[in-house]
Amino acid sequence: MYIHKFGVKNYRSLKDVSVGGLSNAVILYGNNDSGKSNILSFLEIVFQQKYTEQITEAPGERFVLRTPTGFWNGQIDNFSNNFYRNNQKPITFSLLIKIERSELLDALLRLQDVAKKFAEILPKNHDEDVLVIEGRIDSAGEDKAEMTLLNAELNQKKFYDGTKASPEFLPGKDFKDFSDAEKRNIFDAVMNLLDNAFVRIPADRFLSVEEEQSRETKVELSSKTLKNWLFQSSHDPNTEHLVREIVSQFNNKPFNHGIVSMVRVGKSEIEAFVEAKDGLKLPIGRRGSGVQQILTILAYLAKANAPFVGIEELEMNLSPKTQKETVTSLLELVDSKSSVVRQIIITTHSPHIGKRNEAQRRGVLMDKGETKVKKPREAEVTDFFKG
Repeated sequence: MYIHKFGVKNYRSLKDVSVGGLSNAVILYGNNDSGKSNILSFLEIVFQQKYTEQITEAPGERFVLRTPTGFWNGQIDNFSNNFYRNNQKPITFSLLIKIERSELLDALLRLQDVAKKFAEILPKNHDEDVLVIEGRIDSAGEDKAEMTLLNAELNQKKFYDGTKASPEFLPGKDFKDFSDAEKRNIFDAVMNLLDNAFVRIPADRFLSVEEEQSRETKVELSSKTLKNWLFQSSHDPNTEHLVREIVSQFNNKPFNHGIVSMVRVGKSEIEAFVEAKDGLKLPIGRRGSGVQQILTILAYLAKANAPFVGIEELEMNLSPKTQKETVTSLLELVDSKSSVVRQIIITTHSPHIGKRNEAQRRGVLMDKGETKVKKPREAEVTDFFKG
């Protein structure tokens, strides 16, 4: 499964952007402040899980109940300054996603006989199915927004119509043999594939001193909490395998940085130690910023459990050799049948990444306050990375 095409209007600097012909590996290159990060931010927001809010008031009290919904409908927090020039006009978007037939059938598996009946109307002799979704994001007050799914098509058949007063699931003659309940179950099963489907790895990947957090407080992964996250995850039976996976990748080709261990230092500090193959064991801060970058990226990738991953400025503090090796490792990751990650989108300023023609490359530029994206000729790529 991967995003083959997307379009967006009125999001930050993305006044009207359409990008197509994408593959499992995508490289976005361009100058600073051209809008590369805005593209990753847009994709992250679209796929993040939304929620509905119910407010109950009693004398002297006010209760807010939040219920998670699918990614395709509901409220979004922390959304201020995301409209183009703060004009508050709705953000509209479209996505074309190619889904492997096996992924689609696995998502429907729990529906049993309904899944078998649905499989019979899918195009024969196809390895991929095509899902197109169109939606809108409206301002919903200070720092909030509301996302609405307007339309969805599966293999050019109407899959959802949100333009009517009462939305319709699987409308039309193609699905006439299914009950309303069966239609909704099929729709949910397919769309659930995309809940929290995009993980953005930010450019801020510098580790810091960390005080141990209480085990009662579950730590979310970031560069500021990486050590606590590794420490907590290593002591949790449900996530301990993720830490083993990270440690193994960090200690093997192409990185070969050594074995990572998490320990308490002093009364309350958590530290990551790295033991090199020569036996020298040092805090990760003594091993260089590039080594810290690699550990952070590997942690995000292991935790992601998402098909789409966006990495901002992969080259941060990495030598040219390590940049090349890391890209090669990521390309192998999306090709691996055992990996959950099916697509990597990288933003970069580095020639050691931007010149890699194994990926689909797109040039991103700023023109009169608007982001533009174009498919470059090889000569344009070479010219940009001349220096």
